[in-house]
Parts: sequence; C-alpha cells; structure tokens
Amino acid sequence: MEKAVLLAVVGLVETAMAWRLCQKIISENIPSHYCNVDFLGQGFGNILSSFFTSVGGSVMVGQTTVNLLNGSRSRLSTFVASFLILLYVAVAGKVIEMIPVAALTGILFVVVVKTFEWRTLVYILRWSIPLTDIITIVLVAVLAVVTDLAIAVLIGIAWSAVSVAWKMASDTKVDEVNKLDIQGAAVIKISGPLFFGSAADISMFFNDTERFCQSVVVLDMSDASVYDSSGVEVLKRLVAEVCSNSDSKEQKVIIKGLDEKSAILVTKSLKLAKAVSTSESAMGTPNAVHSTDIEINANELLLEEQHEKADIRSIVDDAHKHH
Repeated sequence: MEKAVLLAVVGLVETAMAWRLCQKIISENIPSHYCNVDFLGQGFGNILSSFFTSVGGSVMVGQTTVNLLNGSRSRLSTFVASFLILLYVAVAGKVIEMIPVAALTGILFVVVVKTFEWRTLVYILRWSIPLTDIITIVLVAVLAVVTDLAIAVLIGIAWSAVSVAWKMASDTKVDEVNKLDIQGAAVIKISGPLFFGSAADISMFFNDTERFCQSVVVLDMSDASVYDSSGVEVLKRLVAEVCSNSDSKEQKVIIKGLDEKSAILVTKSLKLAKAVSTSESAMGTPNAVHSTDIEINANELLLEEQHEKADIRSIVDDAHKHH
C-alpha cells in the first residue's frame, strides 16, 4: 500500500511537470483543467491496467520533450508516438535490444539539458529570490537524489506551507485608532490574515485590559480576513475581555468590514452564531466586494459559554458516577 501511494504521487508530480514543460516549450498558457483531465485519464488507465496484471505508468517526460522539440503540436503526433512504442515493444523487441545503452543515455542527457531551468542557478548565486525559496529548491533536489521524488516533493510542499504561514503571520498588524467613529467606543483595527500563525501575537495585544473599559468595542477588519478557527477564538477572547472589564450590562462588540468568507466562518461558530446579527452592505458597482458588519452581545455570549461549561461538567459527573 505504501509503495502504491508513493508511485501515485510520483505519477502525479511527473504529469504536472510535463504540463509545465509543455507550456515552456510551446510558449503558450494551457488551461489548468486540461491537466486535471490528464490526471483523471491517467488514474483510470492505471486502474484498468491492473485487471490485466500490467504495471501502471505516468506521463513520459522524455518522449514528450523529444516530440515537442521536433515540432509536433497535434494529437496525431501523440498517436503516432504511442503506436510506435507499442510496435517496438510487441514486435521489434530484438531490434531495440541492439541499440547501445550509451545512445539512450545521450538522449536522456539532451532531455535534462532542455528541461532544466538554468536561470535557477543564477537566481541562487545572486540571492535574487527569497531565502525560503532557495532552501526549497536545494531541499527538494537533494532529497530527490538521496530518497525518491515522492518524498522530496511532499517534504518540499510541507516546508513551503510552513514558510508561507510564517510570512503571512508577520504581515498581521493590530492598531488602536485614536479617532473614534462611535462616541465612547474603543476602535481597534486589524490588518492582514487572522489565522493560527498570527493568533498568538494578536492575543498578546488583547492582554492589555485597559483597552476594553468601554461598553462598546469596534473591531475594524476591512483590511483583514479570518482563515481558521484560531482566528475565531481570538474574536471570542476579545468578547470575553469586554465582558470582564466593563461595568455596563449591555457590552457589545461590533466587527466591521468582514469579507464574505470571514463572515461565514465567524457565524458558523456555535457560540457566536447564537449571538450574531448580520447586515451586509456593498459598494454600488457591479464588481463590488460585499462586506459584513456583525454585532455581538457580549453578555449573551458569555451566558451561553457558562451554560455550555455547566453541561460539560454534568456529563463528566454522570460518567464518573456510572464508573
């Protein structure tokens, strides 16, 4: 099973590489859905071949390169190349055995020279690309030689995801606005992505309890987006701070300028959904981006949390009694 998964990953990676190579050679942008169709066709073909005790395969990068470099552009060239390969294997096997291995090696070297991005070396030596990209290139290249292509690609993707999350977290900023739009309200502006990578830094800003003495806190998120549950938890913590530091019985948190996806994520939260009233507004142009203003009754939300904790305690107590 493990080998099958690795072979599937290698096949998909080689297919994606072949599509990028085709775009480079013919200097045209091929629609991405064509690549998805190729993935599906490759998968169905490999499944079908298993019923005939055959070995699955993937896109042949070398043959594709040679085909395109010799001027082939139509489906006829693909059919002829496939038919000749079938003919060689089925009929002319003895003739193929007569070809020196050195000649086949030379063809592979030509393919490597034509497909390698030589500008990458210049970028690395001149440090003209980010350090994280340089690490990704070197890491994947070394792992592909030491282990195999599948592991190299998976580790490269994981490293790229971590580096992107780190960069996004550094772009998140929190500022307290001095000019208030609402009389007696504290206005806080968040810019950038709100997710697990930036949640800790934003929570440190909310540790200053003196910011939430007002009964109304306005959170301007017109330049921010909520990406995951960690971002929603930060908003819940803000509501809890407002409840604990205000003497008013009608504490409110108004979240302004949420984009559509962020508003859906916030309102999906079980605790927030019961205490949220949403009003959508958009600019007058046809391509305007809809924004959402959400008002949260902090007392009602806090009461819901207390009921929920009480329910959890009763369930735990009942479980202990049964045991």
